[in-house]
Amino acid sequence: RRQSKAEKMERNETAPVSNKPVGKEGQSCDLPEPIKWRAGPLVPSVDDCLDRYYTDLVPAEDVQRMRVIFPRFANSNFEVTKEELPELLGRLCFFLVTAEKCNQIAKESTQFEALDFNDFQDFYERYAHYERQNLQGRLKRWRPNPYAREDADFALQNIRQTMRPFSVVSTSNTINDIREVAGLKRHDCDHAIALIRFLAAYRSCEGFTVAELEKLTEAFHHCESDVVNLGPEGRLIRSTELARGLLRFGGLYCIDHLQALINNQSRHFEEKTHGICFYEFLVNARQLRQMELSEVAGYFNSLDTDKDGFIRGQDLQALCKPLGFSLLTAELNELKGRKGIIDDSRLSFDAAYDFVIYVRERNGFTQNEKAEFLKTFDHFCKANREMPTLQVMELLSWQGFKNRVEDVWRMIQQVDFNENGTMDATEYLRLMRLQKEVKLSVYRKVFQRRELSTTAITKDLLRDAFLEADLNAPPRLVEEAFISCISEQGQVSSG
Repeated sequence: RRQSKAEKMERNETAPVSNKPVGKEGQSCDLPEPIKWRAGPLVPSVDDCLDRYYTDLVPAEDVQRMRVIFPRFANSNFEVTKEELPELLGRLCFFLVTAEKCNQIAKESTQFEALDFNDFQDFYERYAHYERQNLQGRLKRWRPNPYAREDADFALQNIRQTMRPFSVVSTSNTINDIREVAGLKRHDCDHAIALIRFLAAYRSCEGFTVAELEKLTEAFHHCESDVVNLGPEGRLIRSTELARGLLRFGGLYCIDHLQALINNQSRHFEEKTHGICFYEFLVNARQLRQMELSEVAGYFNSLDTDKDGFIRGQDLQALCKPLGFSLLTAELNELKGRKGIIDDSRLSFDAAYDFVIYVRERNGFTQNEKAEFLKTFDHFCKANREMPTLQVMELLSWQGFKNRVEDVWRMIQQVDFNENGTMDATEYLRLMRLQKEVKLSVYRKVFQRRELSTTAITKDLLRDAFLEADLNAPPRLVEEAFISCISEQGQVSSG
């Protein structure tokens, strides 16, 4: 069994004493220095983040970050309610946040139901002390899993074991990148000091890789600026630009979660006209990413019936369906084939999430489907490869779809989230996916209502089913469908 550093220290009280200067992590810390880097203005470095776990003093920059987050939730009296405290702490990247504990500690700061900024500073200091004591106590008692798989990365397993109680979902790629920032690239992360270092690096990176932080910086700089700001927050963007910047980073398939994130904050942004700095932009990006990862992880865990951390290749169709992709056999087989996956493949969460990302990139279509859709788009779009959204109805009618006007506009709003009035090829393919999902839902209901999986198939039955599904199939297609059903001995797939 692997022996952690904590266990070795318990068994060896005569360990040699290091001559290096004692830092905030203590004399026993033998870890390499973390990268002295920060993603942008007000974003803390790893060393800055370690202060929360080793010192009682609240650094000046922490107060500045509080001054960014607090006003967004404050009322006209510049106060926040106790009910809003968990949200504020979550945005300030606390890991052990519960409404009950927030309420308990808030009572120590004030007897009133609302907290002004001075009360909130006192509350922050008390909660940081609680989290520091709790984390250090947990991690000192922590031991590596003795049943960890020998063929896996021990550091990765140790970090995931630590992060699981915090409901934080991360991919292996993200964890490994953050390890490098923390100076833990070649370390097993098998003791409290290393794990606290990782938590500090996670907070410094807001849960992103360095490459993702660079993309977020680029997305932020593409947003329109607000008033000129020379303060420590750096450049400010208009609050109305938040969704546009996050959409630029997250892509069209983050729209549902982005809409929920924006709706939850609509009151705060409507009432507060001041702009958004990069630090606040990054906090919102982290929350959006966690919403996406948690959704996929939830469906993954429900399919992992034996709880060994793996699903099978044959489970991918069920994984993708609640995520907006009712993949037909041809689509599923081509997509799995491109990723080298077969039905018996054992897939970790990382592999399953990678497949979901690939499906989104392809909009769930085969190459032939995509080519056909883009050919149609080119036929209707202008020379700049942009199509006015008003022309979408004409395009759908030309394709033979019969939609109510309100249904079409609802789908357009899901695609044209930035409301620029035009649609490019990427947005058009997303629209085609939405259209296909609507039609597949109708076909599935007709299939189940007419019990086509158990009923003897006749030409008249097929024709009536097509009509019920609003498909005006000519006799030739009905004949071909009937012959196909007979050749398969009447076993029609509901897919």
